[in-house]
Amino acid sequence: MEESHNKWNYWGVVAILLFLVGSPYILAFFATGPDHVFGGFLLNPIDGNSYLAKMRLGLEGSWQFTLPYTSEPGEGSYLFVFYLFLGHLARTLNWSLLFTFHFARLAGAAFLTLSLYQFCKYVFASERVRLMAFTFALFGSGLGWLAFVTTGVITSDFWVAEAYPFLSAYANPHFAFGLAIQLWLLTPGKSREIRWRYGIKLAVAAMLLAEIAPFALPVVVAIYGGLIGWKLFAKENFKADVLRLFWIGLGSAPILLYDLWIINTHPALSGWNAQNLTPSPPVWDLLISTAPASILAILAVRLYVKSAEQPQRLLIVWLVVCFVLLYVPFNLQRRFLTGYFVPVAFLAFHAIELIASNHPRRYRRLVVSLFAVSIPTNMIVLLIAVFGVLGLEPQIVLNKHESLAFEWIDENLSNESLMLAAPDTGLYLPAYSSIRVVYGHPFETLRAEEQEASVISFYSEWNQDMLSSFLIGSDVDYVFIGPRERGLGNLPIHADWHIVYENPGVVIYAVDSE
Repeated sequence: MEESHNKWNYWGVVAILLFLVGSPYILAFFATGPDHVFGGFLLNPIDGNSYLAKMRLGLEGSWQFTLPYTSEPGEGSYLFVFYLFLGHLARTLNWSLLFTFHFARLAGAAFLTLSLYQFCKYVFASERVRLMAFTFALFGSGLGWLAFVTTGVITSDFWVAEAYPFLSAYANPHFAFGLAIQLWLLTPGKSREIRWRYGIKLAVAAMLLAEIAPFALPVVVAIYGGLIGWKLFAKENFKADVLRLFWIGLGSAPILLYDLWIINTHPALSGWNAQNLTPSPPVWDLLISTAPASILAILAVRLYVKSAEQPQRLLIVWLVVCFVLLYVPFNLQRRFLTGYFVPVAFLAFHAIELIASNHPRRYRRLVVSLFAVSIPTNMIVLLIAVFGVLGLEPQIVLNKHESLAFEWIDENLSNESLMLAAPDTGLYLPAYSSIRVVYGHPFETLRAEEQEASVISFYSEWNQDMLSSFLIGSDVDYVFIGPRERGLGNLPIHADWHIVYENPGVVIYAVDSE
């Protein structure tokens, strides 16, 4: 009877998560009114639209990725295959790209809850503690809400989605699926021996993780490396951990080596990678973004470090090695934050157990207090999104005339064509049509800062001779003029341009390149 009750509790938690990460998007689709269209993304629309642009390549039948936000995409490569697959899935099922994206995101969220609970079962023996720790890891966050309310500072728990299960499920499918696979790889099987069938499962999971969320793999490898070092120091048997590393490496190494090779030898991708900077937050930011759970986690490390069993060791090693990886000199160091709140949350509950295991009233007070101060940030994230939609925030909502123009472009213009548009419009165009743009993304547009400045000057400062010189030099085929472009200035229309599309809010000109 108790087991059945616990299952209902688990499914209740899962249902609440899916409702919270799904309903704001449904609300957004219906809340924009007749003159606007929801763009599809509530958290980090810049990256969200870039994922949609990658899916569009798959929708068109390609299994190779090319940069859609630049005039010089170069040859195709086998990167972002997960999103290319989603594009193929959309084409096969005749689904829209946005529906496919969010369907995959919610499926990833469900998979994440299952993996997190299985990992939680490994970490905690008590069913009571297990369910509370699982719920806290799933919904908890840091004290960013307090910093925001008192100082206006926006800390990492508002936007570094890969670090938190809740934000991972809210943001995109690859964060959710990636964290789910990462947790599965870190959860030992029932047998202490690594037999070949289990080894193959590890290799396949590692291969999928390398494709979906490659930066989670160094974290997994570093954790197992840390466990091996701990056991070596304690003179314990570490054969099983070595075998796990072997199978994980066997499955992931070919993909990671290919990624490393293509990014460093492909001219366009190497230019993209040079701009793709994701530094870790300052230490003070990280502490605020994980407190008060991180304070309890540090206490647990201090209490457990000499007597920790394998589950506690894994959490301690994850906490420490991830923190070290975050501050190694590497352009993409923030990516190592993937799932970081999980060891923080679980160690926090271990600390509460150690402090108050024999005092039920104290235990309840600590747990309630921890939840009370760790939930508001995520609730504010949801409210900000809702108010952004209701306030018709330009990066979240499209003008209906822009949406109609995008549909026309997708149906009538060649995917080899190059269009000039304002930076914000350029973000949307490759996501909603097959056309390329001069500028649209701070990383995926080559020479992004230079191109962005040129585009803004084009619409706001240049005379007709400068306009013609820029268009011909950039091989631009079409010029887009909509509300965002008019917001930059009054563009002088060149005599050689001719209108190919027009509605009450948007005009598209074809450029004579002769």
